[in-house]
Amino acid sequence: QWTQSKPAKSAILDITADNNFTVYLNGQEVGSGDQWENHYQFDVSKLVKLGDNVLAVKAGDTGGEAGLIARLTMTMESGTSKSASRRMAGTPTAATAGSSCIRS
Repeated sequence: QWTQSKPAKSAILDITADNNFTVYLNGQEVGSGDQWENHYQFDVSKLVKLGDNVLAVKAGDTGGEAGLIARLTMTMESGTSKSASRRMAGTPTAATAGSSCIRS
């Protein structure tokens, strides 16, 4: 979750998960994937809004170790870039991630 105080010119989400995921931004489904070996990229520029934004991921594991990595990169109207990333790994019951904040 983060608060967007300046307009973003573009916003790109890079993500993958072992074994599958569905990602949402501000309650809207962005996309999904089920090949952990693949890198998925989604243009979420139209979903980032001024004010509070929430990025959520529903991930599933079919056994063994689990993992998730995601990075959101935004380019502001001024041309500067901001990014935030998160990684999670471990067994499904032990995998947790802290919150992240993007300052704009």
